[in-house]
Amino acid sequence: MFSTAASPSTIIQQLEKVVENPELYRSHRHEIISLANRVEVELQSPFALFQGIVHAAMPIVAVHVCQQHRILHMMQENAEKGQPATSTAALAEDTGINEHKLEAVLEFMAARHLVDHISYKEFAPNKLTRLLLTPLFMDGVLLYLPFLLLSAH
Repeated sequence: MFSTAASPSTIIQQLEKVVENPELYRSHRHEIISLANRVEVELQSPFALFQGIVHAAMPIVAVHVCQQHRILHMMQENAEKGQPATSTAALAEDTGINEHKLEAVLEFMAARHLVDHISYKEFAPNKLTRLLLTPLFMDGVLLYLPFLLLSAH
């Protein structure tokens, strides 16, 4: 029987091309994002779907913690001074936050591509980090977080 379904390797290669050159696909971004979201829902297990719902607020909470303690600012400042990665030990010293807690927050953010995990206990800012440091995003997190927390009660 003949199947018209694309092979998984073909789909993966096509998605990698989108990630490598997103500017080539901007005119179709709404369709691509919509389909990518539908694919995610269809392919993930019920437990993964449940975890996604339960942890939906975590990215904004993690970003807010980083805002409060200037973590992303320090990482970006270090990168601008020629130090591409910042250690959790240095951030712990500068912020007074427990290093293991900092590591957990930054690993969470790295899993969502908000920062880059460079090596053991070292993280670096990336394109999304710099976007999070813009006034629009800084203010947006501050405005949205209280509403998110109110809805949890």
